[in-house]
Amino acid sequence: MSAPAKLAIDCSSGYTELILNREERFYKRRSEGNFNHNKFLFAALLELLAEAKINFSELSKLYLINGPGSFTGLRVLMSAAKAWAKIFPNLVKTIDLFTLYWEIGNFLSTIISESIILFDALKNQKYYSANFTASGLLQKAPQLISQDELLYILEKSEKIINSDQDLPNYLLQKNYPMIKIKRDLSQIFKLEEKKFQKMISTHYLSNLNVKTRN
Repeated sequence: MSAPAKLAIDCSSGYTELILNREERFYKRRSEGNFNHNKFLFAALLELLAEAKINFSELSKLYLINGPGSFTGLRVLMSAAKAWAKIFPNLVKTIDLFTLYWEIGNFLSTIISESIILFDALKNQKYYSANFTASGLLQKAPQLISQDELLYILEKSEKIINSDQDLPNYLLQKNYPMIKIKRDLSQIFKLEEKKFQKMISTHYLSNLNVKTRN
């Protein structure tokens, strides 16, 4: 019997990333950006399976990032995921970036209880989540906020910022404490199964009740 193989896919940013984990080996493919998710995803998937010498049906788990992020990338991935889930009902699991980064931070001991996670949403906006219940700020569900709203929150809270990107100048000038989180999709294989959700018909951004970025 072949060793279990797990595959993770992320199309939430400008590039597409696939990582397959089997027998302590990692097989990876990543596009060069330009939001060419549709062209890259399926060709890269076939290449990855061929390199690992397995069939899609032999995967034990398929982990997908369901947002927030690029609407185009998430639409491509979630459309494919719905088809995969119909054929392999117990295969597909999803997780949002906020949960993934929170867990990565815990692995690396870089996220403390009083912290904020930020992702760039373009158009002078940020995807924002406060993952704590400390004085000054109650725990907040992920939301899309403007620069002014973010500055107001930071000035009121004085929390640590966790982000996968360099902070923009308007935040750097304020000297807010900040920890940069490395965007490492392979960390997804370390998460407990209870952290994931079963495949759903709509992606994560639909629950934010906000406009998605292009």
